Amino acid sequence: MTKEDPYLDDKIAIIADFVGRDFMRLANELQQVQEQRSDMFIEVAERVGIGRRKAFALARIARLFEDLDIPDEQLNRIGWAKLNRISGHLDEDNAVHLLSLAESNTFYELDAILKGKQPIDGAKILLLHLKEADHARLYKLLVEHGAKPTGNGGLSGKEEALVNLLSGSSAPSGK
Repeated sequence: MTKEDPYLDDKIAIIADFVGRDFMRLANELQQVQEQRSDMFIEVAERVGIGRRKAFALARIARLFEDLDIPDEQLNRIGWAKLNRISGHLDEDNAVHLLSLAESNTFYELDAILKGKQPIDGAKILLLHLKEADHARLYKLLVEHGAKPTGNGGLSGKEEALVNLLSGSSAPSGK
């Protein structure tokens, strides 16, 4: 620990105690750091082993749920990733419904529902680690078979495009 700032040392000790066992307490502590000492927010997160993106998401979750009367135990059961996913849609009127969806669906099912799609029963996940040249080739083939580039460099509709590719079909016209 540093001798320079007792606040930093105290917050790191408190936050480290919640990592992996009570993410809502962790989220609340991170939110406090963000509000009270924003200059130390990233350092605190890094020192307790939380990435920047997750730290900001946790602080946002704490802010969103602080005024809603939802027990931390329920939020902890749902998990931070699902809460983060519903956070962009959340308001007082739909909180109960969205939390129910989050409790009764996997992250991927919840994601599909929030996008207005029907989750695929028994869907399986395929994760590929490709060399850059192979990734570029696959990306091009998926676009040729119906996938659409997204603003963040990814693809939408890649599942259908992959099925089209495997079956020898081309992208449906008009897409």
